[in-house]
Amino acid sequence: SSANYTYTSKYFKQTANIALGGSSSNLYTQIGKSSTAYFNGTYDGNSKTISGIYLSTSSSIAGTFNRLGSNGTIKNLGIISSTVRSTSTTEAGSLGAICGINLGTIQNCYNKGVAVTGPSGVGGICGKNQITDSYNTGAIKFSGSGTWYAYGGIVGWNDGSVNATATQVYRCYNTGTINGCQYVGGVAGTNEHSARVFYSYNRNSVSGTRFVGGLVGVNNQEGYIRNCY
Repeated sequence: SSANYTYTSKYFKQTANIALGGSSSNLYTQIGKSSTAYFNGTYDGNSKTISGIYLSTSSSIAGTFNRLGSNGTIKNLGIISSTVRSTSTTEAGSLGAICGINLGTIQNCYNKGVAVTGPSGVGGICGKNQITDSYNTGAIKFSGSGTWYAYGGIVGWNDGSVNATATQVYRCYNTGTINGCQYVGGVAGTNEHSARVFYSYNRNSVSGTRFVGGLVGVNNQEGYIRNCY
């Protein structure tokens, strides 16, 4: 199934807008869902959209593409009129409208008005890592309890220890509201281990209990921020 196949070196091009008509009784099946089968192909959305995704899961990792491998690319894709939500009670989360965990490249993608809700590691585009020329207008919402962390308009965790050679948010922006707990930023919740946020901005409110920033919640361990506001 799509959940357990890597699609290594395969190329997919979307030729029309896709309306899935998802609901609580018609749940979306994520691509690359297995921890041993990251999506390693190329998905070119061709400037089209996918709507009607209804993704509600008890897993702490969730997205249209659950896991994107180091050879994987998602580009030119918009997610609209959808639901992405985790009811997990673990703080080691990674959720986004486009992708949960990203070890590859996300480029020229957007989340338009899709609320992404989860316990931790919540981003409008991706839970973790490299994203370029993308934007988010959807609300980011904290659904956990206690002192959980990492909520951002574009990415929850921007962490170079995951993929040191390609960890950046580049030419991205957020206009959605961000409501998290700890490590809450308008663009990235955390930016660390030589990760980079360049030429990006936030234009909406950011709220949380601790370590809250208009651009990045926490920037440490040689994280870089340049030409941002």
